[in-house]
Amino acid sequence: MKIFINVFTTLIVVLTNLLVFPVMAVDTTCPSHMSDAQCLAYLQQQSQALQNQKSNLNSKIGIEQYNQLSLHEKINYIDSQIASSEAQIKKLELEIETKNVEIRILGRYIVELQNNIDTVSQEVHKLDSAIQKRMSLTYKYSFITPLEIFLESSNFESLLRRFKYLVETRKKDKELLEELSQKAEILKQEETVLAEKKVSVEMKRNEVEEDKTELFAEKESLTKQRDEKSYLLSLSQQKEADYNAKLATLKKQEDKITAQISNLIFNLYSKGQLPTNTPVNKGDIVGFQGHTGLAFGSHLHFELRKNGAVINPYSSGHFVWSNGSGSSRFPEDNAIITQFPHSGYSAIDMVSGSDYLYQRGDKYYTKGVSCYGYRVPAGYYNLNGEGAPLRAIRNGKVSKVFTDACGGKAVIVDYGNGLTSMYLHLR
Repeated sequence: MKIFINVFTTLIVVLTNLLVFPVMAVDTTCPSHMSDAQCLAYLQQQSQALQNQKSNLNSKIGIEQYNQLSLHEKINYIDSQIASSEAQIKKLELEIETKNVEIRILGRYIVELQNNIDTVSQEVHKLDSAIQKRMSLTYKYSFITPLEIFLESSNFESLLRRFKYLVETRKKDKELLEELSQKAEILKQEETVLAEKKVSVEMKRNEVEEDKTELFAEKESLTKQRDEKSYLLSLSQQKEADYNAKLATLKKQEDKITAQISNLIFNLYSKGQLPTNTPVNKGDIVGFQGHTGLAFGSHLHFELRKNGAVINPYSSGHFVWSNGSGSSRFPEDNAIITQFPHSGYSAIDMVSGSDYLYQRGDKYYTKGVSCYGYRVPAGYYNLNGEGAPLRAIRNGKVSKVFTDACGGKAVIVDYGNGLTSMYLHLR
């Protein structure tokens, strides 16, 4: 049996190792012959491959966590069964000890009854001997002749009293003998009853001991089941740890690729070479906060549109606050809302609250900007948040990079199904 268990255990380990999720190699750098645009597309493909592997790993981790939860529940149930068996075993042990005490007491009673029976039997035997002697004498006196009575005339009265005494004594001895015989019979009956009761108690004790043996076997079986479940749990935990380690490796590769993608997007954007239909993932940098165009200080003007119509990004459920909850990512790190809604419709003005270079009270000077009937007077304006990265709130593609009539640089990201967002006043 032990050899079989060892072989079974080894087989499980081998199968577990065969089922470990393999991590496919992903390039985190581009071949040297690629242009920036080609490199961007290549790295985005590699990033998607990483996302697929991460998704598979997260799915497998979820499966292992579910299996562990199931195994924990089974182990807890088996533990409760073992505890119940142990409680029943203790109860049966107490019952067995009670039966043993009862058997010992009955045994003592039986010994005492047997001693009493022996004593009564001895008394009966003595009395029976005495009666036999008296019967002999009585029988003897019954055959005395008249001549003998005449010859013993001087002792006649004494002889008569003796004969009468023998008759009376014989009668009393007979009554006592009957009484002792009855007593002996009663004692034997009591002995029989006690002996039967002792046998009954011994049988009950044996039954309880058999129940106890069965409970011990059941407890041993439950313990083996618990050990098997605990072993499977440890295997599942090892697999989960392996998946998490591989997930951490993928995360490092993803961070490296994401940083390169952001740099490439920024370089292409700065050169005016960012092509339309460039894919971006949620969180990818699509530009940087600036103060170009009709801007009262450095900030981001963010709009969300559905089929061309401006929509409220909060009430429509497409946008969330900076705590990251919800379906979309905040478009600017540690953003501080400065105006909402904006210009009579649901656009948002915001600045980054993060510490970037030249953002601590720095100002810039403008000679003034006039556009569309609006004017930004000449003067000094805040640079708070200047240069902060702006991020795609969902997976999509860059549909347009342009400079508006007021000189404001902008990016439009298309998320599909008619949903687009615009980032304005970019650096």
